[in-house]
Amino acid sequence: MICFLLTIQSLWTFVAASRQSHSAPDLNLVEKEHVSSLPRLDSSSSDDILRRIDAGSPFIIRSIANEWPATQKWNHNYFKRIFSSNDDLLVSSTFSTTPPPSTFSANETKKRETYYGIFLNDPILANLVAADYDLPSFIPGDWWLRGNEWLHWGWSPSGAQRHVDLMCSSRMSVQVRGQKRWKFYPLVNTSSTQYKDILKRWEGIVNSGDAVLWFPGWEHETKILGKDESVSLSLHFWPTGGTRYETHFASELAKRIPMKCQWKRG
Repeated sequence: MICFLLTIQSLWTFVAASRQSHSAPDLNLVEKEHVSSLPRLDSSSSDDILRRIDAGSPFIIRSIANEWPATQKWNHNYFKRIFSSNDDLLVSSTFSTTPPPSTFSANETKKRETYYGIFLNDPILANLVAADYDLPSFIPGDWWLRGNEWLHWGWSPSGAQRHVDLMCSSRMSVQVRGQKRWKFYPLVNTSSTQYKDILKRWEGIVNSGDAVLWFPGWEHETKILGKDESVSLSLHFWPTGGTRYETHFASELAKRIPMKCQWKRG
């Protein structure tokens, strides 16, 4: 049973270093010329959501978590209470590179400088929070990749450094509490007008209750805003048969992502 509770800034430093050779400098000028606000959809717009997933550019969905029990429960003190009791899972398997201190016992100043993360790959940990949220129905049930959930929390101005997720799946980050600014940078190039949104740099603020979705190959960074604590839940999904974006850019994505991904439409 493995659980990683860590300062995400250190993790992203490692990830960024590991992928420097996969950067796309030819897109630097494109990024400067195409900065757009992340589109915002209603959770009831299922067809529009699926079309955007198929197209492969990031976007925001409004108000999917407003009724979750998590909005009233999840914060640093709650996580400290429910996770610290599992010493056999947490204490012995804590991964931290800088600077220690121990998992939940940092003083107030150090606590507020830290961007926390916990990987819910262990069923015991996942079950501690499973009743506090619902999987959104606009994503088909067989697309979800359970056992890959992450919790992230912290205070302004912490966040995640610019990085790319070295995995095949798509992601949804649900902002349970607080606010976070997201920035997305393209990693693939195209001359096709059909995929013009892939060349844009997207930015947007994700408010409490909202979710942001992004797809393989997109670099991104986050920054917590405001005085309130930020708490978010990251979920993974993989569209059955692949998407237009994944299949069209499969060879390009394979250069950026070291895992062997099977992106093929049925």
